[in-house]
Amino acid sequence: MATWLLMAISWQIVATVVASLPNPTVNLAAFGVAAAIGLIIEAPIVMMTNAASALCHDQQSYQLVRRTNYKLNALITLLIIVMVYPPLYRWFTGTLMNLDAELVETSRVALIWLLPWPAAIGFRRFYQGIALSSGAGRQITIGGLSRMIATILTCFVTSKFSVFSGASVGCAGLSAGVIAEALAVRYLARHTIHAVATRPNGPKPLTHKRFWTFYYPLIITAFISLGIEPMVTFFLGRSKSPIESLAVMPVVSAFYFSFCSFSLALQDAMVALLGTSSEAKRKLREFTVTMTLILTAFVLLLAYTPLANSWLTKISGLSPEMTEFALLPLRLAAPIPIISMLFCYQVAVNIFEHRTIAVTIASGLEAGFIVLLVWMGLKWSGQTGAVVATASLTLGRLICSLYLLRRPSKPEQSSAQSTLMQLH
Repeated sequence: MATWLLMAISWQIVATVVASLPNPTVNLAAFGVAAAIGLIIEAPIVMMTNAASALCHDQQSYQLVRRTNYKLNALITLLIIVMVYPPLYRWFTGTLMNLDAELVETSRVALIWLLPWPAAIGFRRFYQGIALSSGAGRQITIGGLSRMIATILTCFVTSKFSVFSGASVGCAGLSAGVIAEALAVRYLARHTIHAVATRPNGPKPLTHKRFWTFYYPLIITAFISLGIEPMVTFFLGRSKSPIESLAVMPVVSAFYFSFCSFSLALQDAMVALLGTSSEAKRKLREFTVTMTLILTAFVLLLAYTPLANSWLTKISGLSPEMTEFALLPLRLAAPIPIISMLFCYQVAVNIFEHRTIAVTIASGLEAGFIVLLVWMGLKWSGQTGAVVATASLTLGRLICSLYLLRRPSKPEQSSAQSTLMQLH
């Protein structure tokens, strides 16, 4: 949980730095566009933590998953290199997204700073999954701390050079942070990783078919989940008050992501812990309920009192005018972390029981409803793009959570689950 929280703090620091630099409205918008594109490109490897945690238990499975991870890292690096090609990028953001020329060029240069970002995430998440399933959580947390420190230092140094835009400063901070975290996790958890990498092979080796049967629904899920933000960004470029909406979305996203860190940590931990005992599921369910109640009280207090204004002005660094513009979107997005506790609990249960297709369907429902709601809201509500987007994001997350909640658990443990319990 501390690791995810440190990651969320890093995002908040970056958004605050970008907001404090010259031309903050355009640079916040450009940073949001570049980050959205980077998120969709990293989708193939974002679930590697869960795959490594669930599947890497001996030398053979470790090597198979590691080779696959490296191939995916090479692929996504190639994709982001192609994406920054000027004619392609200008067609995508200028023609399709209807962004103005200044925003297009500022975001393209910022995206160049994200070239190492997706592969570094894939490297980090692979080794995090192994460390997590082996109980090396402290090393992961120290890695998260190194990420935050590297992000702060990089933003501080690059912001001193006027040649770099605020968006470029923010993207440079993101890349430096995740590279530092990946190297730190690999070094700090080296003994744990070595133990798994040299463990005698089990009686049933992991095959490519079994790996992809497990993993491809998660890739689709990640594409859908991470593609939501670029889709919303696409609509914001054609909405009411487009520049202002694009500018406040990174700030609002940093707010709710800060508290989504609790649910994302829960998902990773549950995949590793569900097979440890017969009582694990009940205890984790009770923990989830307790955390949800605490989180609800805290988020609602922060979002629906004058503390929200203080967050936007003092922590996020927005001007009074932009704070007023961002206040309603922030309040509309505030329930997302609360709903995500339920969602991530259900996702972890389904991943552990190898029902990854259910997670894919839920994410598809979320994306479909968000696109529909954004389109309807922009067409008929007359509200700004940021208001429509945050309301749609909240309702979409609620719909997919309810879908997973309605799925009955298997009455008996599957053979795959039994195998995982023995390995754990």
